[in-house]
Amino acid sequence: MSTDKTLTSSGFYVSQEAPIHSENPIPTPQASPPDILRCAYMELVVTDLAASRVFYVDVLGLYVTDEDADAIYLRSTEEFIHHNLVLRKGAVAAVAAFSYRVRSAEELDKAVAFYEELGCRVERRPEGFTKGIGDSVRVTDPLGFPYEFFHDVEHVERLAWRYDLQTPGCLVRLDHFNQVTPDVPRAVKYMEDLGFRVTEDIQDQPAPRTPPGCAASPRCTTPP
Repeated sequence: MSTDKTLTSSGFYVSQEAPIHSENPIPTPQASPPDILRCAYMELVVTDLAASRVFYVDVLGLYVTDEDADAIYLRSTEEFIHHNLVLRKGAVAAVAAFSYRVRSAEELDKAVAFYEELGCRVERRPEGFTKGIGDSVRVTDPLGFPYEFFHDVEHVERLAWRYDLQTPGCLVRLDHFNQVTPDVPRAVKYMEDLGFRVTEDIQDQPAPRTPPGCAASPRCTTPP
């Protein structure tokens, strides 16, 4: 592993990243990936909607944007889109969607082409899958995760300066997803094809070996 140091624009020195090799890579599509701006929200299926509301609202300090008998739409203090988290009542607890906002509506066509080329399940709904979200694409990706991509979204009041509503320890923002996968190098290669880059990784010596974990981030994380 190289110990050479590089001076970054922020004034810190970083070592060169070690190569991350996959012995069973997911093929790289010829189609371009969608241009992802940010992690936007998660949709969770919960077995007890009332108990989940108590935890996410009363304990973690998320704010209710909307709710009905079957779902609760929550957002964090600094958020300006309709929600960061959807709690939906169901029989089995699960993640229904990891949702990403893309740069423009045209990027949804790219998402469809990218995942269809990979042979994944793809579903598109012009009316969206949840309240507050417009035209959306949902897929089951090659790793088995349920992903969503959208651009059009309802904007709401940002509550960063509503100090009368804030509680100690309230959540400020949603900025990443944590996913567990049995083959990290395979997942890294696929995520890089999707437009992400490795910002940090942990590897054993001597390199290369299968790293226990990696962190990745979109090439751009600030919405227009």
